[in-house]
Amino acid sequence: MAIHRLQNYYINQLVTNSHTVVIILDKLLLGSMEYYTVNKLFSLVAVLSICVFRPVTANTFEEYIIFNIASYHVNSTYDFDENNFGLSYGISLQPLEHNSWEYGLEVGFYNNSFSEITRYALVKSDIAIGKSSNNTEYRLGVFLGLFEYPSAITFAQKRGILTFGEFILIPGLSATIRSVRGYDLRLNIAPGSKRADAIISIQIGVRY
Repeated sequence: MAIHRLQNYYINQLVTNSHTVVIILDKLLLGSMEYYTVNKLFSLVAVLSICVFRPVTANTFEEYIIFNIASYHVNSTYDFDENNFGLSYGISLQPLEHNSWEYGLEVGFYNNSFSEITRYALVKSDIAIGKSSNNTEYRLGVFLGLFEYPSAITFAQKRGILTFGEFILIPGLSATIRSVRGYDLRLNIAPGSKRADAIISIQIGVRY
């Protein structure tokens, strides 16, 4: 019962903050964003979070902003736009105080490699694998999210990849360097398409 109460509390926190994020993104870039579409997307990822997050007995929440910077397409045969600037909002959960595991949810947008705007929401989990002498932390993790890619929908459906409208379900790996001041430098690796073997993206996170 305690686990169910914690999960319900977590979802309520995410839904409450998602409304704020939608308003911010609307003012920054999207103009006439369809709130129904974004809320539906967020609900799907919230359901995924219940499947991914393991049972916990205590928790610590953190909020952070993510700046999407650029990408690199491995063995690319297409002239992709690799300047992929964007902005996202995230909430992270540590199951136990000072625990090395961390779970989170992110929602945001960026300019994708087809020069389109991609909105996305994902759940992630990572673990600290070591620290340097100045307490810089090194983390490895996984993520699963819904990403809006109108130009890649047909390809995804032909490959049997799960899609929701113009959103594609994409898994990936992440590697993060976290400073003691709360700054993250993150590399994400996701499967490529028929024109690239893999996609590596670069992000900078600021925790507050």
